[in-house]
Amino acid sequence: MGPLYDVTILFSDIDGLGMFSTVAYDNGEMICPARVGEYRTEAGRYINHSDVPNVKMVQDDNSIWVYACKEIKNYEELLVNYEENLKLNE
Repeated sequence: MGPLYDVTILFSDIDGLGMFSTVAYDNGEMICPARVGEYRTEAGRYINHSDVPNVKMVQDDNSIWVYACKEIKNYEELLVNYEENLKLNE
C-alpha cells in the first residue's frame, strides 16, 4: 500500500494473509483504497471476509475506499462482509 496508508499485510488466523491496521481508527474514518480506477490495491486483495465486519467499502466514481464501520485497534485485522461488497459491482 505504500507509506501513505497505515496498513500492512500479515499472516491471518482467518485465511492465509490479511490486511491489518498499523494505527487505531475511529468509526467512519477512511483507511485506504481497495480499488483505484480499474486497478485493485493490496487492500482489495487481502482484506478477508467476516459476517461481523469492521470495515466497509464505499464507491466514489471509479474508485473504492475502505472505511472503518466500528472502532479498530492498532494491528487489528481489517474484515469486510463480501456479500455487501459485491453490491458495489452490480
